[in-house]
Amino acid sequence: MRRAVAAGLAIVVSGQVAAADNPVFAGLVGDWIGDGMVRRGPDAEPERVFCRVTNAIVADGAALEQEGRCAVAANSGPIKGLITDLGSGEYGGTLESIATDGPATLSGTGTEDGSGLVLDTRFIDRVTGEPVVSVTTIALVPEGGYRITSERTNPRDGETFTASEIVFSAN
Repeated sequence: MRRAVAAGLAIVVSGQVAAADNPVFAGLVGDWIGDGMVRRGPDAEPERVFCRVTNAIVADGAALEQEGRCAVAANSGPIKGLITDLGSGEYGGTLESIATDGPATLSGTGTEDGSGLVLDTRFIDRVTGEPVVSVTTIALVPEGGYRITSERTNPRDGETFTASEIVFSAN
């Protein structure tokens, strides 16, 4: 019994060490200023968005926490997220933003080249009250910083549109 418990603890600890050494998480840690655009729907005009966020590794290295604020011309609100490295290249978490009514649910994988994450994002749209499914890509950029892009599918015609694209630079 003691050996089984010790083996289980070794697996948990080694998984957390691997998450702490996660190059994507490491590249996202810090204080950031974001500048980009958002579109409320497929026919909406793009709006400029500004963000200020802080990302930190938490949970003994197993997760990345994001806290901050984003603003568009007519609205601003808090950003609060948690992405957990579930192991084997899988990720999960939650994100609250100015676009969501309550927390979005995140699930996905790391990119093949190891420079980012691709996350299915499910939430209730704060403006329309409708359920939304989007694909959120978080990509480290070679010059430093990162880019978050959200692609949604238009329910009327099935076409994909870019709902947001924000580039973050060190603050």
